[in-house]
Amino acid sequence: MPRGGVLNFTSPIYYLFVLITWIVFTFVGGRRRWIVLLVASYLFLATFSQPAAILALAAVTIVTYGFGLLLRSRTDAREKRVVWILGIAINLALLIASKSTTVLFGAANRVLGIAPPPSATSWIVLIGLSYYVFQAISYLMDVYLERIPAERHLGHFSLYLGFFPKLLQGPIERAGAFLPQLAASPEADPTAIRQGLKLIVFGLFQKVVIADRLAVYVNTVYGSSGNYQGWPLIIATYFYAMQIYCDFSGYTDIARGVARCFGINLMLNFRTPYLSISVTDFWRRWHISLSSWILDYIFRPLQLRFRRAGKWGVAAALLIAFALCGLWHGFTATFLVWGALQGALMGLSVLLRGKWAALCKKARIPVWLPPDGLRMLVTFHLVCLSWVLFRSRTIHDAWYVITHFVVGLSPRNLPSAILLYGDSSALGKFIVTCALLAFFAAIELQRFRGKGLADFARARALRGAFWIGMCCMVLMLTLGSGSFIYQKF
Repeated sequence: MPRGGVLNFTSPIYYLFVLITWIVFTFVGGRRRWIVLLVASYLFLATFSQPAAILALAAVTIVTYGFGLLLRSRTDAREKRVVWILGIAINLALLIASKSTTVLFGAANRVLGIAPPPSATSWIVLIGLSYYVFQAISYLMDVYLERIPAERHLGHFSLYLGFFPKLLQGPIERAGAFLPQLAASPEADPTAIRQGLKLIVFGLFQKVVIADRLAVYVNTVYGSSGNYQGWPLIIATYFYAMQIYCDFSGYTDIARGVARCFGINLMLNFRTPYLSISVTDFWRRWHISLSSWILDYIFRPLQLRFRRAGKWGVAAALLIAFALCGLWHGFTATFLVWGALQGALMGLSVLLRGKWAALCKKARIPVWLPPDGLRMLVTFHLVCLSWVLFRSRTIHDAWYVITHFVVGLSPRNLPSAILLYGDSSALGKFIVTCALLAFFAAIELQRFRGKGLADFARARALRGAFWIGMCCMVLMLTLGSGSFIYQKF
């Protein structure tokens, strides 16, 4: 997977590009502003030096736009259904071909030692493909079900799929929310720009200050997990849970912030997910654009088909839907099992719903439920265990990590785990990392309570100092890896 183009979200030149685009956007008339954003989006994609990615985006755009108009023009239900199925099949075929061919090349490299030439890889691993194909499918579904009208403006539709802030990692926007904003000629007022800049700063803080710092420890341990046991595996698993959250949430906040500077609202993609009280609640808060997509376009149709099976049908629909969610991340056994595990845990909660209350009633005792704090703690650890599958390269590696958590788990072994970096500054690095995590946890608690990032400070000067401090941390504590975890999906 290409690590990133010249205009990577963590590089200064990206923000110069955004500034130049914003200046041109501001001076161009309202009805032509979409042209500025569309040209900027394709220029952004061109910096990845991947001609196939540009061709793929253009092809998906034209095909989906055309099938949308065909759906609009058809009145016969059977013809309309054929058009709908064909349009979705073409999009899915491109997505499956890209992911499966990548897996085949990877297997050939591991088993036979045959590495594909770089030119072949650039035609297979397509930047942002998973995200805009899902947007295209949701658009065709919504047009077919007459939730939205087919878009007649090709330029607006092209921008819907290719808008550069969300192109690499989402959010997976719905046409019904995005296209009306373009029709209204977006314009950023000072309040929107101020909100956007704050989101960008906080997104960079999550990515370059926290996630990249955690990645050093995580990559060391999980890169050769068979060499470790006990404390290093536990610490690396907790660190990875925070790394993937800060990495992806950071990207999303940057994307939302840049979009706000152009007067466009992108959907919220994370809502304090590690403070969830169940796995179901976690998926209402984690990668919301993907989980809601799965709910609307996979789970609900399956639930309707399995409705005669009652709760078992709901559980089966959840299992299938999230197994497919796992495969969306990659055609590997670890992703498949990870996704199936999410569906199984949610399905189990459906099957057990009401059982505890009935048991308490039968025993003639008051219904007791664990406090939210305990439920959050249990849910967080279930999610952390599932991340072991997500991070490991093979099922064997994941099983090794899980079965060696408690091996050699002695207090006297903890210092060596903390000093894993292996240099004289290891202890200081670990303390700084933990302090930053504690600071981030305090911010998450603020957000969970429905308050803003700096709402703890009533005085405007203190709020200003908070944001100045955030900027300083971004500038002084960055490790600057540049790559994002979810960009490879």
